[in-house]
Amino acid sequence: MTSAKDLAKHLRAAFDRIASMPDGTWKTSIQTPLGALLDTVEGLGGPPNLDAVTRAVSTLAQRATVLAGNHALDLETLQTVARAYGESLRCQALLHPSVGTLPTPTIPTLLVAEPERVVLKSPVRDVFLPASVSSAATTTPLETVTAAPENDDLPSPFDDFKPAPAALGRGQPDPDLPKGPPPVVTAIDGKGGAIDEHLLHEEIVVLALDRLSMLGRHRAERPFAARSEVEARILAHVDAMVSIGGAIVPILVGAWGRSLSSPNPWNTWAAVFALGSFSGSDILDAVEYGLLRLAPTDALAAHKAFEALACSPHPELDEFSRRLLQHPHSPCRAVAVYFLGRKQALPIDQLRSFLFDPDLTVLRAALWAARRLDVTAAEPLFPVVRKWLTFPDATVACTAASTLLAWGLEDPYRALKSGAPETSRLSQLAGEVLVRAGNSEDNTLLANLLARVPKSAATLSTLARFGHPGAWSYLTAQLGDEDLADDAANALETLFGPMVDSDERLDKSAWKSALANAKLDPSARYRRGRPWSPAVVVEELLSGELTRREMGLRLSELRSRCGVTEKVDLAAWLTDLTPALAPLTGAAKRALASYRVGSWDHKLR
Repeated sequence: MTSAKDLAKHLRAAFDRIASMPDGTWKTSIQTPLGALLDTVEGLGGPPNLDAVTRAVSTLAQRATVLAGNHALDLETLQTVARAYGESLRCQALLHPSVGTLPTPTIPTLLVAEPERVVLKSPVRDVFLPASVSSAATTTPLETVTAAPENDDLPSPFDDFKPAPAALGRGQPDPDLPKGPPPVVTAIDGKGGAIDEHLLHEEIVVLALDRLSMLGRHRAERPFAARSEVEARILAHVDAMVSIGGAIVPILVGAWGRSLSSPNPWNTWAAVFALGSFSGSDILDAVEYGLLRLAPTDALAAHKAFEALACSPHPELDEFSRRLLQHPHSPCRAVAVYFLGRKQALPIDQLRSFLFDPDLTVLRAALWAARRLDVTAAEPLFPVVRKWLTFPDATVACTAASTLLAWGLEDPYRALKSGAPETSRLSQLAGEVLVRAGNSEDNTLLANLLARVPKSAATLSTLARFGHPGAWSYLTAQLGDEDLADDAANALETLFGPMVDSDERLDKSAWKSALANAKLDPSARYRRGRPWSPAVVVEELLSGELTRREMGLRLSELRSRCGVTEKVDLAAWLTDLTPALAPLTGAAKRALASYRVGSWDHKLR
């Protein structure tokens, strides 16, 4: 069996790599069982039992993840093991293929534009089959044509009209019919011709996906108040593609595949969102086909694919995601873990197993999914997530830190304060940890941490949200940096409110003068010029002025500082998101009853 040979090849690569490493107790713990497993797969003791082999590979892969987390195994070796694990899942899929039926066409329905919410559309279209996808870029620009000049003196078709004979017999000459004007559009000499309809549709889809990619990014990065307009434009572009019908789905999948040559995860969001707007079980086969073309390490594209699916009302998405949980291709597994984790639909033991997945794309998805659990339900996962705080991969360590903070645990803050060398991997998240758990004495620590990374809108936002009034000097100094002036003004307004007129917001002197007259308590924490309180943060959230990222950071801050546990999925479509934001006002009022306004208190433990 070819898959068994492929599995042996990947196991051999992992064995050879581990064998070349320095001796130690940890090495024996994985090399010995791996060697025995390799002998089995290579058939040294007779034909291998592939069912037992795949289970053994899964156990070894989890052991390798633990060793990497303990810094005994380097990340490159872990990825070698991950490839062997993926091949074992492929063997398992061949041994136990899922039982399914051939996709059947959906019943076409009247296409009606829906400007506000995502609804499934059922145009007259072909059933998706992988063989129908063209991987080559077959689209070519339409031929350039030249319009004939306007001429009011062109003869009317009815000029010199002569009535036709009453009857035309065989052999009679044709009547002298009038001649019409020349065509308004003519082809360039030697060029042009009939337009191929399929190529025209491909061109339309490529352009529409490019717009969708841009709009998807705008939806995330522009102020929340603009989301309604952006989403309406997204739906209009999807409707344009849906109306093509026919071969639209394979055309869409082909265009998605070709777009992957550009490292832009929003291209995947655009394609999956568009596909998720069609009805029919074959649509999910099309999504899987496209996910298979993602690079195994493309974690961003996998997450964007999940976010797009989360907006779709397709009724078979839960079943589809469960089918992908044991997929040999890691982006497929990651999408499934994200999707089911968002709904808290993964049993705790199954979620725990994904926290040991040797593929880091899946491991990060499992940490994100664990974050969605209530603290009580998540308690069995505390030890492993705490261990991953020092994972050698920085993105895993930071995701683990975010998950612990979401559970109301103080471990990331204590780790930063300890100054231990292994916590250096938390540098990407260090400022946010202090925003959620720090106190006024951490002002110097925050300054030192931010000094290690380039200045940016994100670092200025972190400094402002930390809330220490002493940050005014640093922030006003950035007004003199042309590239950061707007971001510095935004940060100053976050911390102190609109203390100056809008036409002076970039003026250093105006800010210094206003701050000199302000009566600020140097020991208090501030937001928008007022002592920090959950009510002020909720006002920010409902203002419509924040981007999705900034809204997410404030929701995390409310959870850590005040114990506000309301879950809000900011990736959801606006019609679902708006009702989810409404309860925050009541939650802020309840939290305010037990919170000292302007303090540095937090609810972490």
